[in-house]
Amino acid sequence: MTSVDRIQGLSGSLAIKVPCRVATTANISLSAEQTIDGVAVVDGDRVLVKDQTDTTENGIYECSTGSWSRTADFDGANDVVNGTLVPVVEGTVAAAYLFQVSGTEPIVPGTTAITLSNVLTTALPTAFMLTLLDDANAAAARTTLGVAIGSDVQGYDVDTTKNDVANTFTATQTLGAGAVLVFEGTTADDFETTLTAGDPTADRTVTLPNATTTLAGLAVEQSFTAQQTFKEIKETVFEITDGAAFEIDPANGTMQKIALGADRTPKATNFESGQSVLLKISDGATRVITWTDGTLNPTWVGGVAPTLATTGYTWVVLWKDADGMYASHIGNTA
Repeated sequence: MTSVDRIQGLSGSLAIKVPCRVATTANISLSAEQTIDGVAVVDGDRVLVKDQTDTTENGIYECSTGSWSRTADFDGANDVVNGTLVPVVEGTVAAAYLFQVSGTEPIVPGTTAITLSNVLTTALPTAFMLTLLDDANAAAARTTLGVAIGSDVQGYDVDTTKNDVANTFTATQTLGAGAVLVFEGTTADDFETTLTAGDPTADRTVTLPNATTTLAGLAVEQSFTAQQTFKEIKETVFEITDGAAFEIDPANGTMQKIALGADRTPKATNFESGQSVLLKISDGATRVITWTDGTLNPTWVGGVAPTLATTGYTWVVLWKDADGMYASHIGNTA
């Protein structure tokens, strides 16, 4: 029922409407009994329709078994203004919500585009939340929540760190399982460097040198400009695929072997100054290697090109410096 102040001319029902049973969550057909927001509405129920594709259709309707009609308090130019509130009682999504009308004044239902936005929930806090609301301080709240500093959560006597400012850590920091460090670099783009730790089977320690330096990676070429001391180096012996002009390539390692299938003329296309290869040759017959290919043709140091052993192996070392290719026959083994 609309109340009117005869002196001021104000209508009380413009401020807040009689509650609706439910509110829509999507565009609906404005006819027949149907389920809205999990509630089966029936003939005579008030429904807040707020999600129509044609927003001039939004408003309060009375459900019917046939076509729906606007309620008497939301069907005329004097029934609604910007800010009119509509409470909703039931529904999976909108129960206990309060919706506010917005539109271009004067608002005429059926003509003006109307928007209804949730501005408040009228639901009361749960009993558990009420026990928190009456806690006098943080310690009491922690007791209510059942958490303790040092066991359930960690307490710190330093300012909370931020990821966009410089921070100084004065104690050991531990990253959780699966955590990684990601460095953006000087250019903000789609390329980053990720530092990942392998899954350890025991405690491990990595010590950085006390020097300004660049860390060496295993999968890229490195240039060492100072003396390096290695405990040991374990070579992988690379087996060359036999062919009429097989390639001896230092990129495959400094220890290589070949089993000859016929007379061969090898190449050394990719040798660079400072590289060497120890070559283990298996003949198995009276075969000949011609060492005079233009990419190889070494100077034999301490002798001449060897005659290959017909049993066992012939060992040759090849190297290159600025003056050219060199080779030396080390000897034969069984």
